[in-house]
Amino acid sequence: MSQQDVYLVEELEKNNKEDSLRELRVLSIS
Repeated sequence: MSQQDVYLVEELEKNNKEDSLRELRVLSIS
């Protein structure tokens, strides 16, 4: 994998974590 690929994968994982946290927050509020 190139550096660009590694960067993209890390960005994707970061976004996925943030989405999961957002969903958890929404669930806990309701």
